[in-house]
Amino acid sequence: MRVRACRYGPRQAERKFGFSETGRLQCDVRMTSFASQGLSKQQQTIQERYMSDALQTAISASVQLDRIPKSCLDIFVMVIESGGSDLAVAITAASVGVLLKGCRPRLERAYALS
Repeated sequence: MRVRACRYGPRQAERKFGFSETGRLQCDVRMTSFASQGLSKQQQTIQERYMSDALQTAISASVQLDRIPKSCLDIFVMVIESGGSDLAVAITAASVGVLLKGCRPRLERAYALS
């Protein structure tokens, strides 16, 4: 299982979304063509969309978006090699990326990585 997660921002949100008291979170998950063997292009697109939505739901519950008003936080995940538990690994990689870049979690607890 190989996954690459990148976090960009917070940056100024686009004007088309208007003013917001809280920040926005955008998550995008993509799979390489060789990671999704056996899936058609349409099935791969559906799975990527599902994983993006699930990742956004999981991460938005733990990031304090109210601390970054009028801003946008982007998370990009690339699944390079699939092993069956892609979503769990993507959530873990994105969470570590968000924590290492200094975004405070909702719960002030100590986190341990093994």
